[in-house]
Order: sequence, then structure tokens, then C-alpha cells
Amino acid sequence: MPGEPPTREQEEGDFGLIVARLFEAGRDAQESHVRAIEDILDRYGKTGGAPVETPPVKD
Repeated sequence: MPGEPPTREQEEGDFGLIVARLFEAGRDAQESHVRAIEDILDRYGKTGGAPVETPPVKD
């Protein structure tokens, strides 16, 4: 009934829902960061955009 304090089961259910939403948000953020890093690597290469040059071999 309105006006009555929530039961322990209701509080635990609400807490579980909050925790589940936090984990979901964290997972979504992590996936977003991974995609952004992959995009940067695709765009600039794994060398950060610097050309890879091999030094001349001296005999």
C-alpha cells in the first residue's frame, strides 16, 4: 500500500535491478571504448601513424 515502507524483498529487488543496470552500462561503455580503439588503430595503424622504416643493413 502507498505510504508503507518497502519490504526487505522489495528493497533487495530494487538493489539487484540497480546493480544489473550498472553492470550493463559498464559493459556497454567497455564495448564502445574497444570499438573506438579499433577504429583508431584501423585509421592510423598500430604505429600511431608514424611510417615504419627499417634501418639500412650495414655489411
